[in-house]
Amino acid sequence: MFESMRARRHQGISNPSSHWSRFRQTDSAPSPSPKRMISSASSARAGHDFRRISVHPPAQRSLESGRPDLDTPEPDEEIRLLAIDRSALIGGGIGAGIGTPLGGALFGPVGAMGGALLGGALGAGIAAAAGPKASLSIGGDRYVDTATESRKNVSFNVTWSGGKKEDYIIVNWVKGYMKNSKGKPFKAKLYGKLVDINFASWMVDSVDADPAYWSKGGVRWRYIVDGPHKFHATDSPGQLSTGDGVGAEAKLDFRTAVYRSANVPTTTTGSLSATPITPFRTWEYHAKVLGGGKFEHK
Repeated sequence: MFESMRARRHQGISNPSSHWSRFRQTDSAPSPSPKRMISSASSARAGHDFRRISVHPPAQRSLESGRPDLDTPEPDEEIRLLAIDRSALIGGGIGAGIGTPLGGALFGPVGAMGGALLGGALGAGIAAAAGPKASLSIGGDRYVDTATESRKNVSFNVTWSGGKKEDYIIVNWVKGYMKNSKGKPFKAKLYGKLVDINFASWMVDSVDADPAYWSKGGVRWRYIVDGPHKFHATDSPGQLSTGDGVGAEAKLDFRTAVYRSANVPTTTTGSLSATPITPFRTWEYHAKVLGGGKFEHK
C-alpha cells in the first residue's frame, strides 16, 4: 500500500512501480537519492514531500481506498452469500427438476415433493461448491531494516477458480497514522486528493477512485499472473528512514481481501459495502526511528 518510494519536493517521480503517493511536511528537506523523486504536479506544494504508499509492479500500477467496518464481512457470511449465488440457484433448479419425477415415480405425490426438495438442495450445494472461489495469502510480512531505513516487502498471493481471472480483485484497507518527528502527519493521495495519513477508522487504500488495488486509468485489473489460476500484487508501505528524524513513527494496520469484481463499484470515497469472498488477512507496518541507525517495531 503505502509505497516504499520516498520523494522530496522539487523533484520528479522516478519510481513508477509505487502506488500510494505521500507528501510529508518538512521544514528543510534533505536532497533525496536520484531514484526517489516528487511528481512535477506536486512540486508546487512548498513544504511537502511526496511519498507514494502503495507499490505497483512494473507496467502494472494502481491501488485502493475505502472500506467498511472490520466486523462487517465474516467467513460464515461469505459462505451464506455464496450459497445463494446464481449458480447455486441454477443448480437447485436442475436438482429439483430431476428429483421431482424420480420421487414421484417411486413414491407418488409425496415422493415427488420430497424429491424436489432434496434434489434442489443437493443441486444448489453442488453448484455453489463449483462456483467462483478464491484464497489469499500474505507473503514477505517481515521487517527489513538497514542503517538508514525500515521497510516491508509484502505480496498478496491469490489462487482462484471459476470464471476468469478478471472476476477477482484485491481490496486493501488501511487504518492508523504516519507522523514525522514533530508529530505532524505525512500526507498521501487517496481517491485523487491529498489527505493526512491519520485514519481513526478503516479506509479503502486507493490512490484513485476505484477501490481495486493497483487500479489505474480506468483499468482495475493489473496484477501479475503466476499461473493459470494464480496472480499476485505487491506492497511496500512507508518507508521510514533515519532522515525522518528521531521520533518519526508509523502505526499502520492493513486488512486485505479478495472480492468479486462485479460486486465492487468503480468509485469510492473511502467506504465499501461489498462482502469479500475470502477472509481478511491482516498485517501491519509499525516502525519508529530511534536514531543511530535503529528502528523500533511495536
